[in-house]
Amino acid sequence: MRSFYLCLSGLVLMTVLSCSKKDRVAATPPEVYIAGSERPVSGGDYNAVLWRSAGPAQKATGGESFGVDVFISGNDIYTCGGIGDKAVYWKNGQATELTNGNFYATASAIFVKDNIVYVTGYERNSNGFYVAKYWKNGTEVVLSDGSTHAETSDMIVVGNDIYIAGKDAAGALYWKNGTPFVIGSSNIILRKIFVENNDVYVAGGNYTSAGTVTAAYWKNGNEVKLTADNAYGSIMDIFVQNGVVYAAGYEKIGSSNVARYWKNGEGVTISDPLARGSYAFGIALRGKELFVGFNEDTPDYIPRTRYWHNGQVTTLSETGYRTEGSAIALK
Repeated sequence: MRSFYLCLSGLVLMTVLSCSKKDRVAATPPEVYIAGSERPVSGGDYNAVLWRSAGPAQKATGGESFGVDVFISGNDIYTCGGIGDKAVYWKNGQATELTNGNFYATASAIFVKDNIVYVTGYERNSNGFYVAKYWKNGTEVVLSDGSTHAETSDMIVVGNDIYIAGKDAAGALYWKNGTPFVIGSSNIILRKIFVENNDVYVAGGNYTSAGTVTAAYWKNGNEVKLTADNAYGSIMDIFVQNGVVYAAGYEKIGSSNVARYWKNGEGVTISDPLARGSYAFGIALRGKELFVGFNEDTPDYIPRTRYWHNGQVTTLSETGYRTEGSAIALK
Protein backbone atom coordinates (compact mmCIF):
# COMPACT_ATOMS: atom_id res chain seq x y z
CA MET A 1 0.00 0.00 0.00
CA ARG A 2 1.33 3.42 -0.91
CA SER A 3 1.21 6.37 1.49
CA PHE A 4 1.50 9.75 -0.12
CA TYR A 5 0.55 12.36 2.48
CA LEU A 6 3.10 15.12 3.06
CA CYS A 7 5.79 13.35 1.06
CA LEU A 8 6.56 15.34 -1.20
CA SER A 9 0.03 20.97 -11.77
CA GLY A 10 -7.39 28.70 -20.37
CA LEU A 11 -5.79 31.36 -21.57
CA VAL A 12 -2.96 33.74 -21.08
CA LEU A 13 -2.71 36.23 -23.90
CA MET A 14 -2.86 34.27 -27.12
CA THR A 15 0.60 35.51 -28.02
CA VAL A 16 2.11 33.51 -25.15
CA LEU A 17 -0.16 30.49 -25.24
CA SER A 18 2.73 28.25 -26.23
CA CYS A 19 4.46 29.13 -22.96
CA SER A 20 1.48 28.47 -20.68
CA LYS A 21 1.42 25.45 -18.37
CA LYS A 22 -1.50 23.12 -17.75
CA ASP A 23 -4.12 25.65 -18.95
CA ARG A 24 -3.77 27.32 -15.58
CA VAL A 25 -4.95 30.73 -16.76
CA ALA A 26 -8.60 30.26 -17.63
CA ALA A 27 -11.67 32.11 -18.82
CA THR A 28 -14.22 33.22 -16.24
CA PRO A 29 -15.83 31.66 -14.30
CA PRO A 30 -13.29 28.92 -13.71
CA GLU A 31 -13.98 25.39 -12.68
CA VAL A 32 -11.28 24.02 -10.41
CA TYR A 33 -9.87 20.54 -11.04
CA ILE A 34 -7.49 18.80 -8.65
CA ALA A 35 -5.77 15.49 -9.31
CA GLY A 36 -4.70 13.31 -6.42
CA SER A 37 -5.32 10.15 -4.45
CA GLU A 38 -7.55 8.99 -1.62
CA ARG A 39 -8.26 5.99 0.58
CA PRO A 40 -10.93 5.33 3.19
CA VAL A 41 -10.15 6.36 6.74
CA SER A 42 -10.97 2.79 7.73
CA GLY A 43 -8.06 1.55 5.60
CA GLY A 44 -7.45 0.03 2.21
CA ASP A 45 -5.64 1.00 -0.96
CA TYR A 46 -5.18 4.44 -2.40
CA ASN A 47 -7.08 5.25 -5.59
CA ALA A 48 -6.59 8.03 -8.13
CA VAL A 49 -9.24 10.73 -8.00
CA LEU A 50 -10.04 13.92 -9.89
CA TRP A 51 -11.92 16.44 -7.78
CA ARG A 52 -14.07 19.17 -9.36
CA SER A 53 -15.43 22.34 -7.86
CA ALA A 54 -18.62 22.06 -9.94
CA GLY A 55 -19.40 18.37 -9.97
CA PRO A 56 -18.75 14.95 -8.49
CA ALA A 57 -15.24 13.56 -8.29
CA GLN A 58 -14.02 11.02 -10.86
CA LYS A 59 -12.48 7.95 -9.27
CA ALA A 60 -10.23 5.46 -10.99
CA THR A 61 -11.03 1.77 -11.16
CA GLY A 62 -8.83 -1.24 -11.85
CA GLY A 63 -6.93 -1.65 -8.59
CA GLU A 64 -4.67 0.44 -6.41
CA SER A 65 -3.87 3.69 -8.24
CA PHE A 66 -2.67 7.22 -7.73
CA GLY A 67 -3.06 10.53 -9.57
CA VAL A 68 -0.25 13.08 -9.75
CA ASP A 69 -0.99 15.63 -12.49
CA VAL A 70 -3.84 17.22 -14.46
CA PHE A 71 -3.96 19.07 -17.79
CA ILE A 72 -6.97 20.62 -19.53
CA SER A 73 -7.09 20.92 -23.32
CA GLY A 74 -10.35 22.30 -24.66
CA ASN A 75 -13.11 20.16 -23.19
CA ASP A 76 -10.81 17.22 -22.49
CA ILE A 77 -9.41 16.53 -19.03
CA TYR A 78 -6.16 14.58 -18.81
CA THR A 79 -4.61 13.16 -15.65
CA CYS A 80 -1.69 10.82 -15.08
CA GLY A 81 -0.14 8.61 -12.42
CA GLY A 82 -0.20 4.87 -12.04
CA ILE A 83 -2.27 1.74 -11.61
CA GLY A 84 -0.39 -0.93 -9.70
CA ASP A 85 3.10 -1.00 -11.23
CA LYS A 86 2.03 0.55 -14.54
CA ALA A 87 2.47 4.14 -15.70
CA VAL A 88 -0.93 5.41 -16.87
CA TYR A 89 -2.72 8.48 -18.12
CA TRP A 90 -6.46 9.09 -18.22
CA LYS A 91 -8.40 11.10 -20.80
CA ASN A 92 -11.85 11.98 -19.53
CA GLY A 93 -11.62 9.06 -17.13
CA GLN A 94 -10.49 6.44 -19.68
CA ALA A 95 -7.12 4.90 -18.84
CA THR A 96 -4.26 4.34 -21.27
CA GLU A 97 -1.41 2.17 -20.02
CA LEU A 98 2.08 3.31 -20.98
CA THR A 99 3.99 0.33 -19.55
CA ASN A 100 3.23 -3.38 -19.19
CA GLY A 101 3.81 -3.76 -15.46
CA ASN A 102 6.77 -6.13 -15.71
CA PHE A 103 8.78 -3.52 -13.80
CA TYR A 104 7.53 -0.74 -11.55
CA ALA A 105 6.79 2.49 -13.44
CA THR A 106 5.01 5.76 -12.78
CA ALA A 107 3.92 8.78 -14.77
CA SER A 108 4.87 12.06 -13.11
CA ALA A 109 3.49 14.79 -15.42
CA ILE A 110 1.34 15.28 -18.52
CA PHE A 111 1.13 17.98 -21.18
CA VAL A 112 -1.03 18.19 -24.29
CA LYS A 113 -0.23 20.35 -27.32
CA ASP A 114 -1.68 20.21 -30.83
CA ASN A 115 -3.58 17.05 -29.88
CA ILE A 116 -0.32 15.30 -29.00
CA VAL A 117 -0.22 13.78 -25.51
CA TYR A 118 3.14 14.01 -23.76
CA VAL A 119 3.67 12.12 -20.50
CA THR A 120 6.89 11.90 -18.52
CA GLY A 121 7.85 9.40 -15.84
CA TYR A 122 10.32 6.68 -15.03
CA GLU A 123 10.49 2.88 -15.04
CA ARG A 124 12.67 0.40 -13.21
CA ASN A 125 14.90 -1.72 -15.47
CA SER A 126 16.14 -5.29 -15.08
CA ASN A 127 19.17 -4.02 -13.13
CA GLY A 128 16.97 -2.29 -10.59
CA PHE A 129 17.66 1.29 -11.75
CA TYR A 130 14.97 3.84 -12.57
CA VAL A 131 15.14 5.01 -16.19
CA ALA A 132 13.90 8.54 -16.96
CA LYS A 133 11.71 8.77 -20.05
CA TYR A 134 8.71 10.35 -21.70
CA TRP A 135 6.01 9.13 -24.03
CA LYS A 136 4.76 11.03 -27.09
CA ASN A 137 1.34 9.67 -28.03
CA GLY A 138 2.39 6.46 -26.32
CA THR A 139 5.78 6.12 -28.04
CA GLU A 140 8.59 5.87 -25.50
CA VAL A 141 11.61 8.19 -25.57
CA VAL A 142 14.39 7.32 -23.10
CA LEU A 143 16.30 10.12 -21.37
CA SER A 144 18.85 8.19 -19.24
CA ASP A 145 21.07 5.20 -19.99
CA GLY A 146 19.83 2.99 -17.15
CA SER A 147 23.22 2.58 -15.47
CA THR A 148 22.19 4.70 -12.48
CA HIS A 149 18.91 5.99 -11.05
CA ALA A 150 17.18 8.78 -12.96
CA GLU A 151 13.71 10.20 -12.38
CA THR A 152 11.48 12.91 -13.81
CA SER A 153 9.08 15.19 -11.96
CA ASP A 154 7.48 17.62 -14.42
CA MET A 155 7.37 18.70 -18.06
CA ILE A 156 6.32 21.54 -20.36
CA VAL A 157 6.23 21.78 -24.15
CA VAL A 158 6.95 25.18 -25.70
CA GLY A 159 6.89 25.40 -29.47
CA ASN A 160 8.82 22.34 -30.63
CA ASP A 161 10.87 22.13 -27.44
CA ILE A 162 10.25 19.58 -24.68
CA TYR A 163 11.49 20.51 -21.19
CA ILE A 164 11.52 17.90 -18.42
CA ALA A 165 12.68 18.39 -14.81
CA GLY A 166 14.22 15.59 -12.78
CA LYS A 167 17.41 14.12 -11.43
CA ASP A 168 20.10 11.57 -12.22
CA ALA A 169 23.58 10.68 -10.98
CA ALA A 170 24.82 14.14 -11.97
CA GLY A 171 22.31 15.80 -9.63
CA ALA A 172 19.25 17.99 -10.14
CA LEU A 173 18.70 18.85 -13.78
CA TYR A 174 16.31 19.41 -16.62
CA TRP A 175 16.34 17.99 -20.11
CA LYS A 176 15.64 20.13 -23.17
CA ASN A 177 14.88 17.89 -26.14
CA GLY A 178 16.84 15.14 -24.42
CA THR A 179 19.94 17.22 -23.62
CA PRO A 180 20.58 17.51 -19.85
CA PHE A 181 21.26 20.83 -18.12
CA VAL A 182 22.48 20.34 -14.56
CA ILE A 183 21.18 22.79 -11.96
CA GLY A 184 23.09 21.51 -8.95
CA SER A 185 23.95 18.60 -6.72
CA SER A 186 21.69 15.78 -5.57
CA ASN A 187 20.92 17.89 -2.49
CA ILE A 188 18.47 19.78 -4.73
CA ILE A 189 15.04 18.29 -5.40
CA LEU A 190 13.32 19.78 -8.45
CA ARG A 191 9.55 19.39 -8.51
CA LYS A 192 8.29 21.71 -11.27
CA ILE A 193 9.43 23.46 -14.44
CA PHE A 194 8.07 26.47 -16.32
CA VAL A 195 9.24 28.40 -19.38
CA GLU A 196 8.40 31.97 -20.35
CA ASN A 197 10.16 34.04 -23.02
CA ASN A 198 12.99 31.49 -23.25
CA ASP A 199 13.64 31.78 -19.51
CA VAL A 200 13.64 28.40 -17.79
CA TYR A 201 12.37 28.21 -14.21
CA VAL A 202 12.72 25.08 -12.07
CA ALA A 203 11.49 24.93 -8.49
CA GLY A 204 11.84 22.75 -5.42
CA GLY A 205 14.02 22.56 -2.33
CA ASN A 206 17.71 22.71 -1.52
CA TYR A 207 18.80 20.45 1.34
CA THR A 208 21.56 22.07 3.42
CA SER A 209 24.38 20.53 5.43
CA ALA A 210 22.57 21.63 8.60
CA GLY A 211 19.64 19.34 7.79
CA THR A 212 17.27 22.11 6.71
CA VAL A 213 15.61 22.63 3.34
CA THR A 214 15.50 25.99 1.58
CA ALA A 215 12.46 26.65 -0.61
CA ALA A 216 13.84 27.98 -3.88
CA TYR A 217 13.55 28.26 -7.63
CA TRP A 218 16.21 28.60 -10.26
CA LYS A 219 15.88 30.99 -13.21
CA ASN A 220 18.26 30.01 -15.99
CA GLY A 221 20.34 28.20 -13.40
CA ASN A 222 20.49 31.07 -10.88
CA GLU A 223 19.02 30.25 -7.48
CA VAL A 224 16.36 32.48 -5.89
CA LYS A 225 15.67 31.58 -2.26
CA LEU A 226 12.19 32.05 -0.86
CA THR A 227 13.00 30.93 2.69
CA ALA A 228 16.06 31.40 4.85
CA ASP A 229 18.92 28.91 4.90
CA ASN A 230 18.03 27.86 8.44
CA ALA A 231 14.35 27.34 7.60
CA TYR A 232 12.55 24.23 6.38
CA GLY A 233 10.38 24.41 3.29
CA SER A 234 9.98 23.57 -0.37
CA ILE A 235 8.35 24.81 -3.56
CA MET A 236 5.86 22.35 -5.04
CA ASP A 237 4.68 24.39 -8.03
CA ILE A 238 5.65 27.47 -10.02
CA PHE A 239 3.88 29.67 -12.55
CA VAL A 240 5.17 32.77 -14.32
CA GLN A 241 3.15 35.45 -16.06
CA ASN A 242 4.73 38.53 -17.63
CA GLY A 243 7.83 38.03 -15.51
CA VAL A 244 5.92 37.81 -12.23
CA VAL A 245 6.82 34.60 -10.41
CA TYR A 246 4.14 32.76 -8.45
CA ALA A 247 5.15 29.76 -6.35
CA ALA A 248 3.33 27.41 -3.98
CA GLY A 249 4.69 25.12 -1.31
CA TYR A 250 5.24 25.07 2.40
CA GLU A 251 7.41 26.46 5.17
CA LYS A 252 7.84 25.21 8.71
CA ILE A 253 6.60 27.82 11.15
CA GLY A 254 6.83 26.84 14.79
CA SER A 255 6.39 23.09 15.00
CA SER A 256 4.24 22.59 11.87
CA ASN A 257 4.52 22.94 8.11
CA VAL A 258 2.14 25.58 6.74
CA ALA A 259 0.85 25.97 3.19
CA ARG A 260 2.08 29.14 1.53
CA TYR A 261 2.27 30.89 -1.80
CA TRP A 262 4.80 33.47 -2.90
CA LYS A 263 4.41 36.30 -5.40
CA ASN A 264 7.78 37.69 -6.44
CA GLY A 265 9.23 36.45 -3.16
CA GLU A 266 6.52 37.74 -0.82
CA GLY A 267 5.04 34.83 1.13
CA VAL A 268 1.42 34.42 2.24
CA THR A 269 0.14 31.66 4.56
CA ILE A 270 -3.15 30.14 3.38
CA SER A 271 -3.70 27.20 5.76
CA ASP A 272 -5.33 27.06 9.18
CA PRO A 273 -2.77 27.91 11.88
CA LEU A 274 -4.38 25.23 14.06
CA ALA A 275 -3.82 22.51 11.48
CA ARG A 276 -1.30 19.81 12.35
CA GLY A 277 0.49 20.26 9.05
CA SER A 278 -0.19 21.43 5.52
CA TYR A 279 1.43 22.14 2.18
CA ALA A 280 0.40 23.79 -1.06
CA PHE A 281 0.89 21.55 -4.09
CA GLY A 282 -0.36 23.69 -6.97
CA ILE A 283 -1.03 27.24 -8.10
CA ALA A 284 -3.31 28.53 -10.87
CA LEU A 285 -4.04 32.02 -12.11
CA ARG A 286 -7.18 33.65 -13.48
CA GLY A 287 -6.45 37.22 -14.46
CA LYS A 288 -4.94 38.57 -11.27
CA GLU A 289 -6.79 36.12 -9.02
CA LEU A 290 -4.92 33.16 -7.55
CA PHE A 291 -6.16 29.64 -6.88
CA VAL A 292 -3.91 27.55 -4.66
CA GLY A 293 -4.44 23.85 -4.02
CA PHE A 294 -3.27 22.49 -0.67
CA ASN A 295 -3.47 19.50 1.63
CA GLU A 296 -4.15 20.07 5.30
CA ASP A 297 -3.86 17.64 8.19
CA THR A 298 -6.79 18.59 10.39
CA PRO A 299 -6.98 18.24 14.20
CA ASP A 300 -8.66 14.84 13.74
CA TYR A 301 -5.50 13.62 11.95
CA ILE A 302 -7.34 13.16 8.65
CA PRO A 303 -5.72 14.98 5.71
CA ARG A 304 -8.09 17.00 3.51
CA THR A 305 -7.62 18.39 -0.01
CA ARG A 306 -8.64 22.02 -0.41
CA TYR A 307 -8.11 25.09 -2.52
CA TRP A 308 -7.76 28.76 -1.61
CA HIS A 309 -9.13 31.66 -3.65
CA ASN A 310 -9.34 35.29 -2.56
CA GLY A 311 -8.99 34.29 1.09
CA GLN A 312 -11.77 31.70 0.92
CA VAL A 313 -11.05 28.00 1.44
CA THR A 314 -13.08 25.26 -0.26
CA THR A 315 -12.75 21.59 0.67
CA LEU A 316 -13.10 19.18 -2.27
CA SER A 317 -12.33 15.87 -0.59
CA GLU A 318 -15.11 13.79 0.91
CA THR A 319 -15.62 13.02 4.58
CA GLY A 320 -14.37 9.57 5.46
CA TYR A 321 -11.29 9.63 3.20
CA ARG A 322 -7.64 10.40 3.71
CA THR A 323 -6.62 12.41 0.66
CA GLU A 324 -3.65 13.96 -1.07
CA GLY A 325 -4.08 16.45 -3.90
CA SER A 326 -1.13 16.70 -6.28
CA ALA A 327 -1.96 19.22 -9.04
CA ILE A 328 -4.48 21.92 -9.89
CA ALA A 329 -5.88 23.26 -13.17
CA LEU A 330 -8.65 25.63 -14.19
CA LYS A 331 -11.24 25.27 -16.94
